[in-house]
Amino acid sequence: MSTQILSDKSLENERASVVARTRDFSDLDLRFKAHPNLGDLVPLRDIAAIKNSVRNLILTGYGERLFQPTIGCGITDQLFENFNPVTVAAMNESIARTIRYHEPRVALANISITDKSDENAVFVSVTVKILNVPDLVDIDIYLERIR
Repeated sequence: MSTQILSDKSLENERASVVARTRDFSDLDLRFKAHPNLGDLVPLRDIAAIKNSVRNLILTGYGERLFQPTIGCGITDQLFENFNPVTVAAMNESIARTIRYHEPRVALANISITDKSDENAVFVSVTVKILNVPDLVDIDIYLERIR
């Protein structure tokens, strides 16, 4: 490796180039699917990892993670409530608070909650803006009452 010494005059003519640096995000896929050729676990990367993280946060109940009692959304506890505007507002607030405090890589754009009473379920669509990604990303979650 060679070292080049530049005089002060040559530095004046040089232009500084600024390049945005992006970070790679990775996460384990909780379905634990093996790679077909290697037999190893396949990690989720970038947008898929962030979508998986947001989905896991929304589906996590309070006190479910050991030694982290404040992480969670508690939306599954609200599935057995009557579906009315008050319940929808409570679900919206729970999801917004969870994403705001526990997922710094995204900014919340929209939350849409649809009643599926005939199927004993709720369809949640969360639209987020991932930092350093120009497009909005939709995360769809189908919550079913199973008790």
